[in-house]
Amino acid sequence: MKSVDGIWLPDYDTHFAKHAKDGNYQAGVYLLAMRHVTSRHCAIDVGAHVGYWSRMMARDFEVVHAFEPHPDNYACLETNAPPWVHMHLMGLGPNKGFGVLDTPAPDNSGAWKLHYTDQDNGHVIIDTLDSVVGMLGRTVGLLKVDVQDGEIGVLMGGKEMLRRDKPVVVVEENNAQPRDFLLGIGAELKQKFGRDVVMAWPR
Repeated sequence: MKSVDGIWLPDYDTHFAKHAKDGNYQAGVYLLAMRHVTSRHCAIDVGAHVGYWSRMMARDFEVVHAFEPHPDNYACLETNAPPWVHMHLMGLGPNKGFGVLDTPAPDNSGAWKLHYTDQDNGHVIIDTLDSVVGMLGRTVGLLKVDVQDGEIGVLMGGKEMLRRDKPVVVVEENNAQPRDFLLGIGAELKQKFGRDVVMAWPR
């Protein structure tokens, strides 16, 4: 690991070392999302990477749960996040199973993609958002999902929680599927910030 502007990153990462200065990566979209949050009991960071969002969430929410499947990123997350962030070395998707990680950009620690495979070859545990949230016993006020084209799978696996808790959702929009899915269960588009969209339910 190496420290860049107070954030620990994997040694091989040069992308975030150049583009995420001062440790406030994506702070703008986070502040936009917080304008719509009405419950501060629990926030969930899916694709937590090294903890940029988890650190911000920890300032505003009673409990934060962070999910990151890559062990190098997870080790940095453990160092970067405050102790009241609950960290989970696993992926989330539409179904329980096992997966493998690959990346198109070896210098970018945030570019890892998770793919389902069989148990013998998969080294990453994958669960569903509904399954893990059911064990938390908290109302989710904010959900952030940034998992390199796997966003729709995470949302599909959390459909019950989304309908019940109606959290503000920040999702990276690489295609129209996440937005269409959330619109289909009653959410509205509140903001678009680069490739990220902020979705929330009418109050």
